[in-house]
Amino acid sequence: MKKQLLRITMVALAFLGFNQLHAQVTFNNGGGDNLWSNTANWVGGVLPTSADEIILAADATLDVNGVGSKVTLGNGSYTITGTAGAVSLTLSDNAQLVKNSKDEVLTFDCDVDLAPGDGAANVDSSNNPLNKIIFAAGKTLTLTGPTVNFRNYSPNPMEVNGNVDGAGTLNLHKGSIADLVFGSTADLSAHTGQISLVDNDGVLTNVISNINGPGLFRAANVVVKISQPGLVVTINGANTLEGTVNSAIAGAASTLDLNANQNNIGNLKVGADNCTLNLDIDPVVAEVVVNTLQVQNATRILNIIGFQEDVLDFTFTLTADQLNRITHDGAGGALAQRPTGELVYATTLSNDKNTLEGVSIYPNPASSFIKINSPRGGDVALYNILGSLVKSQKDISRNYEMNVSDLKSGLYLLKVTSENATMTQKVVIK
Repeated sequence: MKKQLLRITMVALAFLGFNQLHAQVTFNNGGGDNLWSNTANWVGGVLPTSADEIILAADATLDVNGVGSKVTLGNGSYTITGTAGAVSLTLSDNAQLVKNSKDEVLTFDCDVDLAPGDGAANVDSSNNPLNKIIFAAGKTLTLTGPTVNFRNYSPNPMEVNGNVDGAGTLNLHKGSIADLVFGSTADLSAHTGQISLVDNDGVLTNVISNINGPGLFRAANVVVKISQPGLVVTINGANTLEGTVNSAIAGAASTLDLNANQNNIGNLKVGADNCTLNLDIDPVVAEVVVNTLQVQNATRILNIIGFQEDVLDFTFTLTADQLNRITHDGAGGALAQRPTGELVYATTLSNDKNTLEGVSIYPNPASSFIKINSPRGGDVALYNILGSLVKSQKDISRNYEMNVSDLKSGLYLLKVTSENATMTQKVVIK
């Protein structure tokens, strides 16, 4: 009997100790100044430790570094605010780091370090009409890792609008039903971890990058891995994708949707058998430069949607096998590569006799004038990336200067025609 009572007592003490180590600490702004450091703003009068769950029941201002195991939103839309680079909030639970189960918005307008000790921990929203989690612009989200799962159960996009750094993997998966959006002010240049899209438990969710340069969605040698059938990664900002896109779902297709020029994509990889990576290039895009292509066998396909000649440019010479694994709009066998790297229809290269030779165009980039040396003179036309004619001149001399000082900065196409032969070159106006 004594042994049984001792056993019950030990279990009770262990349970009590566990709850004390994982206490809920509520921020209710009882002191009225919203300051994190003011113990009067915390129920119980004690600041949270790294083992405590923080219940956010009022707006809070970080005036000191904050810690907790996780943040759970109380009844209301609340924000944690802090000065960038001065103070931060570190969350270190091994299971769940952020939880918003309310019909409200939880905003982190402060530097946040998501630092689960091992394994994977979650950032969770819930399926309520107004539910949302936002990481605000001008602040840094650090993924200390090893893995943070963004599980967006909300019908609204989960937003990351600031900087992201750290080496931890960012997973979007496990029942997500809405997109993960990186806003125009976001920048993942310093994030060396992988973005992994493994949403096998949920409906179709996508990743949208609205990042503007010089910010990056993926820096060089950093990966976004797609392991979800039908998923779309959309890039809306010019020259913001420099890493690797790996479509790695066997027997299915995923899509990289490019709506702006990209001048330095590191690698396009089809990383599974019977897999297709659709490269959907918007008609307004004039340049997509790719440094590496990995399509190891005949069942791995790069398919170009909306193919336009001289837009997709590989910085190396494609092998015959690689060319055979590139299709356009689902059809194969009709593409070829220029000596300068651009993809065109094979019939275009077969008509090289109609290509104007010996023309030089400089400087490129240009700011005031473009000099055109054409041994046979001819006609010249300059088009913007929408295909609209912006300047032209007939019967130019062998050495002709075109004034471009009145044009907006951007990418243009210069076409020289002489004696039924033509040449076209991309030029940059700065």
